[in-house]
Amino acid sequence: MDNPNEGVQSPSTSPISRLHADILWLIFLRNTDVQDFLISSSQNIFQPDSEVTQDSVLDTTLISARVCQRWRSLLLNWPALWGRVLLLNRLHQLGKEGREEIVRRTGTAPLYLIGDVTSIAQIVDEFVGPLLKANWERVRMIHIQAEKHVIRSESLWNTFILKSPMLEWFSVEGAAWSQQRVIPEDLVVDLFGDFAPQLRVFRCDTVAFTLSGSRWFNNLQELHLASTGVQPSNVLNNLKQMPLLENLHLKDLRGNVDHTIASVGPGSISLPRLVGLSLDLPLCWALLFSKSIKPAENCTLSFRPDMPTDFFTQKDAAEIIEVLERYADTYFPFHRVSYINITLAVGQFSFSVRIAERTSSGLVDLPISQSNFAVHLNFWGQIAQSVDCSSFLAPFLKHDLSNIQTLALEIDQLKAGSWNNVRPIIASLRGVETLKVGSRISTLDVLNRYHVDETQIFFPALRALHLESEFFVAFEFEGSFRRFISRRQRANVSFLRVLNLGYSPNDDWSFLDEIEGLTVVWAENEDFEYTCGSGSPWELTFSDSEIEDDSMEELAAAIGFPIRRQRRW
Repeated sequence: MDNPNEGVQSPSTSPISRLHADILWLIFLRNTDVQDFLISSSQNIFQPDSEVTQDSVLDTTLISARVCQRWRSLLLNWPALWGRVLLLNRLHQLGKEGREEIVRRTGTAPLYLIGDVTSIAQIVDEFVGPLLKANWERVRMIHIQAEKHVIRSESLWNTFILKSPMLEWFSVEGAAWSQQRVIPEDLVVDLFGDFAPQLRVFRCDTVAFTLSGSRWFNNLQELHLASTGVQPSNVLNNLKQMPLLENLHLKDLRGNVDHTIASVGPGSISLPRLVGLSLDLPLCWALLFSKSIKPAENCTLSFRPDMPTDFFTQKDAAEIIEVLERYADTYFPFHRVSYINITLAVGQFSFSVRIAERTSSGLVDLPISQSNFAVHLNFWGQIAQSVDCSSFLAPFLKHDLSNIQTLALEIDQLKAGSWNNVRPIIASLRGVETLKVGSRISTLDVLNRYHVDETQIFFPALRALHLESEFFVAFEFEGSFRRFISRRQRANVSFLRVLNLGYSPNDDWSFLDEIEGLTVVWAENEDFEYTCGSGSPWELTFSDSEIEDDSMEELAAAIGFPIRRQRRW
């Protein structure tokens, strides 16, 4: 009988058992590196589907300590590793004794505390507060999310006003769904005892405080403020004292424009390292910040102002265009843009881009969360009816867009004369291979209407049309699509090869079978495709999942061929 252990090495002779302690240190260290993930990704680690779950680094370290006596001995003698795995949610599950044992293993090493304590609010006063108070001078990172009334616990903020010699990362934010706003009585005048020389990242949306007369923010590289009650004028007047700032994100800061900002002129705030600026503020403040800051040459911009509802002048429109032009001029020369999203409707303008990254398999679009340059303007009431949103395309016309491969386009109800602003940018997108159309059929109608010159067809390199909404109705889409195809055929440009019906199509699309060679794709629980003209048009007939099985069978019998049941997820 063969020996079942033949060829199997014992633990003492296996290659991994002979790894040098320094190599093991690097492996174990990498397994605890949540901070690196937080820096490099916009993903929320508190979400259940996060690549780095809230308990993974602690569990990985605990399991590693049980593999063998050597690993356990090494890990117990490396307190710095245990200081990096203080995942609050998992520590809560371990109970009082388990928490105390993990903290004991940290020795005197720097501490990193991370967690969403929304559902375990009692842990703040029972464990987090006392832990911080006893060890604040060695806390290097704190990244906590909870309901705002929990975050404003005195057991936390009585510690946050102490001097912070090792603190590098401070992120204390309310849960995303929490609507509680900061009130003036929550004012914290002197964060960190005005001493946090190592602080590089500050994110807060839970308390009000003042920056005036302080120095703790002088070395910041990243500043996120949202709904904090901090006056925007207070931030603007102190930006000059943050010369190392690389990313600035401001959202929902409210306050009147007053005499204190009179000395802040265009480009007067030099932030030579600033490469990311995000402004989600009332329009007056969004314009003031974007005009006053002089950033790095390749600075990105996310401009989502809260538009006024009572009045909007031509001067306001001109100032917006001036800001967009200034930042576009420094953005496009430094980034390889492969994807553009344009939305034009009554009272709505949206323009955003994605950049491509060169990999071994070619250029790959980065995720939409890394759009880098994004503008969203929404007007309301009478202002929406009077503003010509197409005018905001002007800042992008001077840039070479011929290499854009993917265009997501929505156009609805253009004002008279607006096409003169739209046509130049559409005509410049000659390299587009994929056109994505949202919920508005009028997008194709507009393109058809203004194809007046058959020799200068839009998107001559187009290969694929993608319907991004499940609400397209086949018989309404048919006419627009046929006209779109016929114009391309008459212009003798490349044949449209792919029509993507989206994730969850409905209705009868069998008319497409007449367009021989067109590949129709869609997705249910996996990708499906059909080649038109192949003789099975029923493959393109879908029904809503709300139709009962018996009704579907009766309908199928009546029309003479089977109907695909459409799943909804």
